[in-house]
Amino acid sequence: MDYPVAVFELGFVTNSYRDDIALATVEQAKAYRIAVQRNDIAQTILTEMGFDVVVTSDIEKSYQLLVTNKIDFVIDDKRLIKNMAKELNLPERSV
Repeated sequence: MDYPVAVFELGFVTNSYRDDIALATVEQAKAYRIAVQRNDIAQTILTEMGFDVVVTSDIEKSYQLLVTNKIDFVIDDKRLIKNMAKELNLPERSV
């Protein structure tokens, strides 16, 4: 019997000022650059769905690409955004 260790609610995360992005479907996200972590479940699922993703070594690197506008989205759990913003010394509302 399998027992989950943790449950993540993954979604697309972008910078708060990006009012030019409005996704109504997952398919629409294929038009954007999305960072995922190497060998992460997000890499597997998005690649299988036909996304062309930017692969990074860890979530911090993905967020660094996001805040420097080199990508449009990271895949993360909305409950973790606040901590990541703090870790990267960013205003909480920036991502």
